Amino acid sequence: MLCLCFINWVSPFSISSSICVKATLDDHGEYYLRNCFGFSIAFYYQHTCLHYTLEQYSFCSIDSVFYLQWFLKHTLKRKISRSIVEPKVTLSIYRNFNYFLYGIFFFLFIFMDRIIAWSSSTNREIPYLFYYEKDYEIGMDLAILFFFLLGGVLEYSITSFNRHLDYYQLIHSYSKFKKFNSKMIELYYRNLRLLLITTVGVAILLYLIMTQPWGYSAGFDETLSELSIKVSILGSLGYIFLTIGVLNTLYLYTLNQNRKPLIAIIAALITNFTFGVLCSRLISYEYAVIGMMLGSLVFMIVTFRYTKRFFKNLDYYYYAAY
Repeated sequence: MLCLCFINWVSPFSISSSICVKATLDDHGEYYLRNCFGFSIAFYYQHTCLHYTLEQYSFCSIDSVFYLQWFLKHTLKRKISRSIVEPKVTLSIYRNFNYFLYGIFFFLFIFMDRIIAWSSSTNREIPYLFYYEKDYEIGMDLAILFFFLLGGVLEYSITSFNRHLDYYQLIHSYSKFKKFNSKMIELYYRNLRLLLITTVGVAILLYLIMTQPWGYSAGFDETLSELSIKVSILGSLGYIFLTIGVLNTLYLYTLNQNRKPLIAIIAALITNFTFGVLCSRLISYEYAVIGMMLGSLVFMIVTFRYTKRFFKNLDYYYYAAY
């Protein structure tokens, strides 16, 4: 009688453990599923054939859980799958340094005109090498609203581009690549028009914020100075150009064309610095925004040329990217 009781108690353990041990002999990719499968068979065997008690169910469950914990932590930890190959550091750096440099130069471009204006002593007295100027900052902060509010259009444009890219390459054969390219060019110009229409709406909103009593003056209990308004207008033009350039850059990045945006942002950064320093030193400190506006214009023109060439040969870039 004692032997029968012992067999009844141990049999769930032996079933689940034997099936789990069998799982250790299989491929790594199926370890976890086969362990769970072993536990399920053991539970099914107990429930339908042997009609064990609740204590035996609990014993089998705890046994399987402990075994899985031990197996996953110790056995798999010591056995490395052959399919897992660690990437080489040099290769990872080579593939990603263009994105890294673009990000650094882009944010340096954003702050370049402010740094130049802070360091200029033309038409003002500054006690330090860099000195914060409130009216210039207010004008640029209002101008950057263009970039923030147009960000949603950029997201929509890239999503639309990806969906239409997959759709048109499915419905067109390889011999009709010119039609495929023309359809995507039409999509590009359509998204560009949407961006410009949205820009007009943002410009009207910004004008109302600067001129209406419920706008800036109501929020800060002061009116905008003429210097802030002038800087805001020039800065807004710069951010419009910059947004169009970023849209072009996103198209290029979608199919792994990462060197062309880097060239464009370097050219824009040099233009920003050169004209910003000249205008802020020769005319007045607030004209550092001229460098930012011209740099953004250069960025837009260079990326537009790259993007136009990109869409003319989109079939090649699409298949080369995958």
